[in-house]
Amino acid sequence: LVYAGIMYVQHPGDIIQALDATNGKLIWEYRRQREDDSRSRNRRNLAIYGHRLFHLTDDNHLIALDARDGVLLWETEEWGSDDGIGHMGGPMVAAGVVVSGRSCSARGGPDICYLAGHDPETGRELWRRRTIPRPGEPGDDSWGDLPDERRWHVGTWGNVPSYDPVLGLLYWGTSVPAPSLEQVRGTMGHDVLYSNSTLATDPSSGDVVWYYQHLPRDNWDLDHVFERYLIDVVVAPDPAEVPWI
Repeated sequence: LVYAGIMYVQHPGDIIQALDATNGKLIWEYRRQREDDSRSRNRRNLAIYGHRLFHLTDDNHLIALDARDGVLLWETEEWGSDDGIGHMGGPMVAAGVVVSGRSCSARGGPDICYLAGHDPETGRELWRRRTIPRPGEPGDDSWGDLPDERRWHVGTWGNVPSYDPVLGLLYWGTSVPAPSLEQVRGTMGHDVLYSNSTLATDPSSGDVVWYYQHLPRDNWDLDHVFERYLIDVVVAPDPAEVPWI
């Protein structure tokens, strides 16, 4: 991440460095101290907002560093951090909210498969939105008669979402349900939302504005968690060449 002539680099083990982007000189380095250092995965991005630099740690905290000197400003433990959440994509900032998705182990149940929004000034959680509908919510019936506690594994582990500031929407990609085979899951013939979908959410509340499911009834373990590119392009084909218009 490069901003105002400084390159911010994150390394495995929650090590973050600030380098002079013109010559590579080290300006500051942050090393997170934790009791268990067996988990070490590198996130795919950092986020910056004002003078705060945001990072998701291996021990499942959202932290804010002062981008000028690397001093830790605040840290917030993520809900469900002991139940199997994890990260490959880092946080991003949209509409003044630090948003993040996560991977989620099946052993933790559906509550740990969620999107979250945090206050960039304090780290306070502003909202949390499950990626598996709760009983009674729209999409609940897409899991059939499967009890809520057995609805597993719809995560957003791949990358940060894309943000459209004009429409005020975030676009997330979601992963597979678990187990991979619907006959094993007990969801024969059901779409199991919001697996393998694009979710459009409101960054201020986490509400799902719309969704598109790319692969209902997943039996192939085919994640749809990767980039959502937003492209403005004029589409004006010759009608004679495209008869289905």
